Amino acid sequence: TATDPGQIPCPVCKLGILLKGSTAYGCSRFREDCQFRVPFEWGGKKLTDTQLRQLLRRGETGVIKGFVSAKTGKKYDAGLKVEEGRVVPVFQ
Repeated sequence: TATDPGQIPCPVCKLGILLKGSTAYGCSRFREDCQFRVPFEWGGKKLTDTQLRQLLRRGETGVIKGFVSAKTGKKYDAGLKVEEGRVVPVFQ
């Protein structure tokens, strides 16, 4: 299981803190309509505690190998970044 992120502020609304759910971290202000969440699994790959911490604390990770495209089924390597309220891949 992923490590509790502690008191990490939500990178989107800046008012809530990130809480650990059953499948993702999400903003504590979800009832106030902040939809930010970070799934424990992305691109068919379970993110490690270290990768999740990097993404939540710094807003991005280094390159992670072995994601699988949902559209093509092909493997690819990319970093992950919080951008415009969601997690997106960053291709090097």
